[in-house]
Amino acid sequence: AGEDSGRRTARGQRPFRMRDTLPQFIENMMANDNYYAFSSPQYGGAYNIEQPHNAVHGRVGGDMGSVPTSSWDPIFWLNHNNVERLHFS
Repeated sequence: AGEDSGRRTARGQRPFRMRDTLPQFIENMMANDNYYAFSSPQYGGAYNIEQPHNAVHGRVGGDMGSVPTSSWDPIFWLNHNNVERLHFS
């Protein structure tokens, strides 16, 4: 039980761990040997691909912050290509 063990976002996810730098977060995420925990917080993965993915959508804002319009922003494609890159590395 960490300091964020009880907190959840509106979608039921654990909050992105800001105490980790992004490289630290990615390193911890890639060390996870359980695909389900890697891919979704639903399966208990505190370090999962959804956290940095969703953080980019939220922090960029504008079209990126809205599901119906996020694909209109070129950063959407960079974000999703990065998710694929991490997934297959």
